[in-house]
Amino acid sequence: MGRSIDRLEKVKDKAARKVASLRGQLDMTAEGAQEEMERTRVLLEATTGELRTVKRALEEVARREKQLLDFREVVGRTLGLDVGSLAVPDYEVVARLERLVRAQHASVATAAALDGSLERLHGGFRAGYRGQRHEPRARSVSPVRAYGSVDADKF
Repeated sequence: MGRSIDRLEKVKDKAARKVASLRGQLDMTAEGAQEEMERTRVLLEATTGELRTVKRALEEVARREKQLLDFREVVGRTLGLDVGSLAVPDYEVVARLERLVRAQHASVATAAALDGSLERLHGGFRAGYRGQRHEPRARSVSPVRAYGSVDADKF
């Protein structure tokens, strides 16, 4: 019976060491899992913050893009273009603006040359025209405004 007790004591000690070893491994695994969970939480918070920032930036970009599209639409309409039906709207708008600017430059150059020529003319020739303003003549009321509408049969 003494042998049996010694053997059981050895088995008990061995089991206790195994339990202690497993408990230590469990504590280390739990501590590692806790650290990993904390790192994951911090990473999630950082990612969530970055996502909010990116979302705000995307909303701002979308707002600016809409402003630019609206601006292109207004400029296109001003130039007599239907931007919605153009194949390459930006190119068409820029090309039309370039033509308009070239025409304006030519007009300015012509006006400057004309002013220079008129200045070289005899002083009395232009003197009579300075300071006079052309007043448009008074116009009569249109028949449409006076009578509401005009029937073609009456005329």
